[in-house]
Amino acid sequence: MKLKKLIVAFSAAFFAIGLMVAQSSNVQAAKSKYKTSTEVRAVKYGKKTAMIKYKKIVIKGKSKKAKKINKKLNSIAKAHYNGLKDGAKYVLPSEGIDGSMNMKVTTNNKKYICVKVIDYSYIGGAHGYTSEIGYTFNSKGKLLKLNKVFKKSQSYVTKKLLKAFAKWKKSGHTAYEDSEKLIKKSKTKDLDYYIQGKKIYVCFQPYAVAPYSEGIVKLRLK
Repeated sequence: MKLKKLIVAFSAAFFAIGLMVAQSSNVQAAKSKYKTSTEVRAVKYGKKTAMIKYKKIVIKGKSKKAKKINKKLNSIAKAHYNGLKDGAKYVLPSEGIDGSMNMKVTTNNKKYICVKVIDYSYIGGAHGYTSEIGYTFNSKGKLLKLNKVFKKSQSYVTKKLLKAFAKWKKSGHTAYEDSEKLIKKSKTKDLDYYIQGKKIYVCFQPYAVAPYSEGIVKLRLK
């Protein structure tokens, strides 16, 4: 009788431990909690000063995941700012400096959080430069290349992109003559992309496959 009670007690204890582990796992896999933060930084050129606005995403909490993601996002903003500071050494006062960065969450679920970074820089010349790049992190805060999110063969990815690119051109856009060759040579792991809900878009930045006037070429992969 005592043995039976002991077995029942052990069973209940193991069940409780298993339940705690399951609950802990569910917490880790939950959506990321975040907030937006706006910073304005000064860049001096000559006797003038440009005020650069950064709208950043900050993951809440002190978990390893939050620290990893915030560290990466901060480094992106810092690199943009340092680029403007370096350019300020050579820009003509009559041309000036301008820039901005806007981060927005485009996907946030148990598997991924994707932060799309839209930046703009002007350091003299005919016009500025803008780009859109998504940064996708898994539930542990690891930054993922496209081949880790979209697990299809290289030939499949290339075929999908070429089809989407042909459709884009057919709608009235202008591309370089050798754009298809560039797309064929592109490796999945090297492509800029972002996740929007259940959709995946590949981004070719200005001048990559089309003139600057066409802007950023976005092709739906999924």
